[in-house]
Amino acid sequence: MIIEEIDILLIKQAAQQHFPDPIELERTKTGLSTYVYRIRHNNEITFMRVLPENASFAAEALAHDIMLERGVNVPKPIWFEHKNPLLAKSVMLTSEISGHSIERYDQNRKEILNAAGKQLAMINSIEVDGFGWIDRNHYKELKGEKSTFKDYYYDKLYSDIDLLSIYDFDTGSIKKIMEKAYPSLAIENAFLAHGDFDSSHIFSDKGSYTGIIDFGEIRGSHRLYDLGHFKLHESFEDFQRLLAGYTVLYPISDDDLVKIDYLALFVGLGRSKYEHYRKLIKKQLDLLR
Repeated sequence: MIIEEIDILLIKQAAQQHFPDPIELERTKTGLSTYVYRIRHNNEITFMRVLPENASFAAEALAHDIMLERGVNVPKPIWFEHKNPLLAKSVMLTSEISGHSIERYDQNRKEILNAAGKQLAMINSIEVDGFGWIDRNHYKELKGEKSTFKDYYYDKLYSDIDLLSIYDFDTGSIKKIMEKAYPSLAIENAFLAHGDFDSSHIFSDKGSYTGIIDFGEIRGSHRLYDLGHFKLHESFEDFQRLLAGYTVLYPISDDDLVKIDYLALFVGLGRSKYEHYRKLIKKQLDLLR
């Protein structure tokens, strides 16, 4: 999560280099892994993102281009810089996805989630070379930081579980569940995952699906990872709506549904230091039991 702020005047000066006329610029409330700014120019909206760490947007821009080629509605990269000279950070300008998040929006929710499910299946069909966070130092391919699923799965699993010991969780039981889950989840090839997929990143306009935003946490993972993330965070009814669209392109078996539950717990354990996630972990443990 970003803690330090960047001088907004410096951000505006960097953005203005790419526009011939004056712009209006403001920091958005969204964006936990990158700085995100909304730019108004000649009645058009674009978004400027700035990486907090010393890395490049190149891999993320590549992921956006691949998704757009597959027909997925995501923001289109307009330009990016490996390192902006004013900010000494990587920046990327993208187009707008019209409308707003459906996080608290009910009109045509079933149809919107069906459409989002189809598009999520398309995203999750994109192969990645390796597992874990997309390596931002690789510009010509999507490459995960870990070479095998086993390395990715067990990287911080036990330390994440051990954090729960001070909150009266039966950590021994959780370890047994995750050890039991591993053989069914283990795969050879990784696929692209949004990494933070929930209803807040699904957009609609006037009751129609318009796209998916915020790919700051993309990674190579199990093909069903995003479904696990969504199920952990959202209502069962919304999960079913999303799944109905997903299965149009990628059939889901009863075994897959069990894997999704395991992955939902895996997602939660990776964030076990947060109180909100500890509540979600308890809910998911009850489902698995």
